[in-house]
Amino acid sequence: MKLLSFILLIACIGSGTIIKSQEFTPVQGREYEYSIETDEVGTGYKVVSYYLKNTCDKKLLFFNFNAKEEFNKDVALKALPEDIVILEPHRSRKICKLKITGDSPEVTWQAKILEPSVGFNKFPENGKNYMFFWKSSTAGNRITYSYLLKNTDDRRMKFYGFTLEPADGITISRNLPGSTVYLWPDSITKAVTFSLPSDKEAPLLNWTAEFTNFQPTGDEFCNQMIRILEAAGEGDFASVKGDIQGQGNYSCSINIPGINASGISEIAGKWQFSGLVEEKGTKKEINALLKVYTTRMDDCIPDIIALKIIKNKASKNKSSLFSGEVDGKTYSALLAVEGSEAQPNDYRLSLIIYTAE
Repeated sequence: MKLLSFILLIACIGSGTIIKSQEFTPVQGREYEYSIETDEVGTGYKVVSYYLKNTCDKKLLFFNFNAKEEFNKDVALKALPEDIVILEPHRSRKICKLKITGDSPEVTWQAKILEPSVGFNKFPENGKNYMFFWKSSTAGNRITYSYLLKNTDDRRMKFYGFTLEPADGITISRNLPGSTVYLWPDSITKAVTFSLPSDKEAPLLNWTAEFTNFQPTGDEFCNQMIRILEAAGEGDFASVKGDIQGQGNYSCSINIPGINASGISEIAGKWQFSGLVEEKGTKKEINALLKVYTTRMDDCIPDIIALKIIKNKASKNKSSLFSGEVDGKTYSALLAVEGSEAQPNDYRLSLIIYTAE
């Protein structure tokens, strides 16, 4: 595991406060250009577009876009970016389009140079596979910050071990995540929100980042199922637990297509996810369903989690058991045909994912 930190320094400029990263900050007029162009002139108004252009040979990251005055819906024909803009070398981007009646409003942002990494990276790298950035706003003599992480890779990754170092006068309004945070490609999470006096330094945020063992597929059933399978490695499925349904029972915050009546329960001191696959049917229909879902799961679960077909000697019902060791823990999932000849139309297929141990 690799501990990744983003060191924040405070640089006071006039009466404001700007955070600067430990990475090199690009200089406007040297690494990039900023321009405002008039698109249209009408009676008592004009339409203007704001542009950023990367003029250097390295990638640039722009974030924390703010306007000196708030735009109403009629003014902003194209709103400022909500999170980040990454500009490849010698590329430009329209960041805002406004319909205005006076002078062009002032827009601010933060920027940094993204240094390329060399060679294969076993762990996700800030600035390459994901981006750490912040949003800020000022009210009176206090600044509010939100620290965010965005996955810019095509691989799924997880973040945990969040800590925020102490800071003078800090007030936290959104606490750090209490469990592992999983980020799918192009997804984003807010790690913490806090405010502090404008003359104080913003605190250091620490975290650990890793690529996940189970990666995205082209099947939405698989994508949702592997989220639960990986949460089994947490011991109690904390990252996918929903509302409490009763003593030792929770709903699941993840909906797997085709799975009904799902939930997370503690049985004999161990947690497990369980759900029913589609609807009840005859034994022949459910056996056919078992074959279909066994194939789907086998296609998206890593090969080191092996498949074994089991047949119950008493009921003659079949089950598909997936089990294997990943990073020192045994992950197990079971597709089981349940039912008896006494109720020939009430056979069903259940999915159980056990706590990884």
